[in-house]
Amino acid sequence: MELKQLIGSTYVLEGWENLGVYRLDEARCILLDTGMPGEGDDIVRTLAEAGLRVVGVLCTHVHIDHAGNNAYFRKKFGAKVAMSKGEAALCAVPLSVPAHVTEIDTGRVLKDLGCMVCPADVVVEPEDRQVELCGAVFRVVHTPGHSPDHVCFITPDNVCYVGDALLSGKELNAKLPCSFSPEADFACKRRLKGLGCTKYVVSHQGIYDDIDGLVEDNIALLRARLDAVKELVTAPMSMDEILAQVCAAFGLNGNSVPKAGYYEKNVRNYVYALYNEGSLCMEIQGGVRRYQKAE
Repeated sequence: MELKQLIGSTYVLEGWENLGVYRLDEARCILLDTGMPGEGDDIVRTLAEAGLRVVGVLCTHVHIDHAGNNAYFRKKFGAKVAMSKGEAALCAVPLSVPAHVTEIDTGRVLKDLGCMVCPADVVVEPEDRQVELCGAVFRVVHTPGHSPDHVCFITPDNVCYVGDALLSGKELNAKLPCSFSPEADFACKRRLKGLGCTKYVVSHQGIYDDIDGLVEDNIALLRARLDAVKELVTAPMSMDEILAQVCAAFGLNGNSVPKAGYYEKNVRNYVYALYNEGSLCMEIQGGVRRYQKAE
């Protein structure tokens, strides 16, 4: 990992993904997301080389590549963890984790995803437009869609940490972008236009001066992938049958229980969105929901 200064006290830890860093003083900093499980020690070493230790965490959402070390920093340094109310509820106890994150046997949650269980010390309410953490005030942009209560943070240097509300230009060939609610996702992406920030940090490999065009590209990609899933529903099909078709068409090869569960949950969300917008209709046969294209 490499620590790169953007503007003033706002930095980025560049690695497999961009993690935001806000420097409070010569010795303390706040992390904006904490990366994948196992990256904690690497983050600590990189920050220590700059004389910094983590005293606070701002978490955009509870996915394993963004909240994988929240509990690690809370335990190791006593870091205060701040997240939105909806996301805080999803990682408060072990059985809340599979509620939205993945289709997984609840008996495996602690084994596979135990690192994600972490209480929030500071909760961002739905009406909050800013949050104070460790004496610093960050603006909040509520962007539910990618996850139930995803938020973006704007540092005191007017740098917007977008999290996963957008894919970077490098990721716009994504097979099936993760979306808890595509309907909400369309609306929240448009909310990011015209913010007037000096810089925008997209978690997966993107730093921009302006993102208005990127917003439209993301909306177009999500729409295209929804339409592609719809075309794979060629007859009345159960959710499992649709899942098999989508995984084969997009090459989604889950090689672990959590990863396969992520794919399954995501495909379900796409199907629900297509049903809600009227592109698919549904009937129940023998207790099984079957979907087909609407006439």
